[in-house]
Amino acid sequence: MSEIQGKEITPYQNAQNQRVPLMIRIPGKKGGVNHTYGGEVDVMPTLLHLQGIDSNEFVNFGTDPILKKKA
Repeated sequence: MSEIQGKEITPYQNAQNQRVPLMIRIPGKKGGVNHTYGGEVDVMPTLLHLQGIDSNEFVNFGTDPILKKKA
């Protein structure tokens, strides 16, 4: 990556390069931005919550950042 960017990649820059937005469209819901950090493990509980399914019925290691923000 340092060859592509033409500079040394610091640990901070490495973390910045890993930030990828997750966009979900929900018909009938107003859009917004949630600046909570999450990871791949958070996708399943988030999608289950948005569908009205209790994620406690499943083994998962993530949490729903949308639900945490409302709490």
